[in-house]
Amino acid sequence: MLADVPPRLLYDGPVIRLLVATMLFFLAACSTPRTEVIIALDTDFDVPAEVDSFVVTVTAPDARTQVARATLGPGESPLPRATGVLHTTGPLGPFTAVAEALLGGTVVATRRARFTFVAEQTRVLEMHFLRSCQGVSCGAEESCDASGCRSVDIDPMEMPPYGGTIPGIGRGDGGVDSGMDGGPDVGVDAGPDVGVDAGECPAVCNAGCAGGQCQVLDPTTDVRCPSGMPCRIRCEGDGACPERLHCPEDGQPCTVTCVGPNSCARATDCEGASTCDVTCTGADSCAGSNNCKDAASCNITCDGPAACAGKAQCRASDCTVLCSGEGSCVGANECGLGGRCAVTCSGDRSCAAGTTCPDACACSVTCGGAMSCGTGAMCPAGCDDGAGCTSAMSCDTCP
Repeated sequence: MLADVPPRLLYDGPVIRLLVATMLFFLAACSTPRTEVIIALDTDFDVPAEVDSFVVTVTAPDARTQVARATLGPGESPLPRATGVLHTTGPLGPFTAVAEALLGGTVVATRRARFTFVAEQTRVLEMHFLRSCQGVSCGAEESCDASGCRSVDIDPMEMPPYGGTIPGIGRGDGGVDSGMDGGPDVGVDAGPDVGVDAGECPAVCNAGCAGGQCQVLDPTTDVRCPSGMPCRIRCEGDGACPERLHCPEDGQPCTVTCVGPNSCARATDCEGASTCDVTCTGADSCAGSNNCKDAASCNITCDGPAACAGKAQCRASDCTVLCSGEGSCVGANECGLGGRCAVTCSGDRSCAAGTTCPDACACSVTCGGAMSCGTGAMCPAGCDDGAGCTSAMSCDTCP
């Protein structure tokens, strides 16, 4: 469980917390008004059946990042949840917040916001996860809220002053218990919500085993997820996860998220996983190959600039590669071994080395970005439409 201490992400020495909405923020003790943004998190998805955790990543103007996490469900603090971002020195913005709602380590929904602090004021930024946004595809500089797709840029007027409550969805605001001692600003680092006894959790799971899932954060050496349990690897810092990453080989689900610049420098191996989701949002992240051989389902998302420089070896039963970052997927995309494969090259100058899928049972290659698809696509016989492969009925021979 997360300790009940005031939230913090200090710009010149950051610490970040996720907290229960009924917490007293203890502002009265400050001689100078805080310059702070409280990020409110809520969802109308079923908890914990559809969403069982939140992750918030905040990036400062100098590219430093801090992350907060919270586990949802029985025995945990109720919704809404919040994280406080406290500014002390330096420019007031822009700061970028990426909030993720997850189920079993797999991202269910994402919200993005770019905001600027208001000097000596505490403002509230709502980043709620709505069922109405499910399946909605927004632009690179947009995020979905109750009104649909909107710009990620938040006007300060859209962040109301904090008045003692955390806004939620449809259940009323979370009130502040004014009789509760807020405690000192101890600057405790935000540790993971560990749901099992440390003795039951393999040592490689350095961020705990919440919900029976091995969680690995920023490993510095070659890491191999343990057998018999789902695995989630997250690489957040600049150059994080410099060595090879291995998912479980015994049919367990695996999630790899590379958000730090230059993170995941070597190969990610999903061979034998039941499902594998690799997301490369950091600039120049995932320089090594992503190998999905023999996985039942594999999804590789490369939306960071120049992400996924290595090959995407999509030899899974069902594989999707999305290259939306500018200059992403410069290595070849290889599909095959009789599976379904869909490759979308929507980023400018993406997929420079082309895509090969001559032995896939169904292959769709879409080249939407300027100067994308480089050398083109090697399609199954009869499925070349001149711009890429098509997944028309005549080309879909999967059993």
